[in-house]
Parts: sequence; C-alpha cells; structure tokens
Amino acid sequence: MTTHAEWAEWRERTVGVLRLAQVMMGDETADARVELRQAIAEVIALAPPADMTPIPIRLECPACGELHIDEGEFATKPHHTHACQSCGAVWRPAVVCTVGVRFLPGFKNA
Repeated sequence: MTTHAEWAEWRERTVGVLRLAQVMMGDETADARVELRQAIAEVIALAPPADMTPIPIRLECPACGELHIDEGEFATKPHHTHACQSCGAVWRPAVVCTVGVRFLPGFKNA
C-alpha cells in the first residue's frame, strides 16, 4: 500500500514538472524546446502509485449537494477528481484518491 507521504511526493514532482513546462512554453529557443520535451517525458513517466487504493468517502457535490456515488469502473479505479452526475460540477475532495460511496464501510444504514 502506498503511504500518504509517497502519494504527496509523487504529486509534488508531477506538479513541479508541469509548472516548469508551462514556464518554458514561452521560450522559442532550441534548448528550451529540448528541455520542454524532456519535462513532458518525465511527466508521462510519472505514473501514480499502482497500488494506491481509493479511500471510500461520502461525497456531496459542493455545488448542488447531491450525493456522489462512484459506480462501475470508477468504484475501484484510483482517482481524485469527481464530477456530479446531477449538475456537472467538478471538484477534488482530497489530495489522495477517493471513491464516492452510499454507505461508509463498517456502518449500517440507520
């Protein structure tokens, strides 16, 4: 299982490389283009930790309040960006991967 610290390190490295690429896009020199290609290749190589298990969480849309439940492929696929099926709002509830559930594991419907 990947630790929170490992996940945060992966995210920090990815964001850093993307920021570098964004800054370099305005530079038209050949050296800058080579560095930009290298930065993009590094981002592509930085895959999220394969063993990151999504954390089950009750997610309510911040825009409309509708309960967000991940079903099908997204019920087990690690992801941290969610889209409301009711109003279309997109949000990130946490830095780590989450999965929207109807009931939290270990709790019964009251």
